Amino acid sequence: MEDDEGVASRGRAEEPAMMVTCPPCRVCGNQSVLDGVDALGYLEWSTLGKEIQNALPQLDADQRELLISGTHAHCWAALFGPEEE
Repeated sequence: MEDDEGVASRGRAEEPAMMVTCPPCRVCGNQSVLDGVDALGYLEWSTLGKEIQNALPQLDADQRELLISGTHAHCWAALFGPEEE
């Protein structure tokens, strides 16, 4: 199910969202902030150990990597090359 903004909903009413400061990127040193992160999903991942893709399914792989390691998509590509299709 998707809401009016195209974000996948997990069936919870009024999901509280939060702003999360990500760890600094080990490649470029810059730090990112993600806004609108599902607060309950973030708690399930960061505190309760739920796999991030299951706790925060509305985030894409690049956003999840930002939360995990702080690594930006372009920095990841610089380290490991472009993603193969």
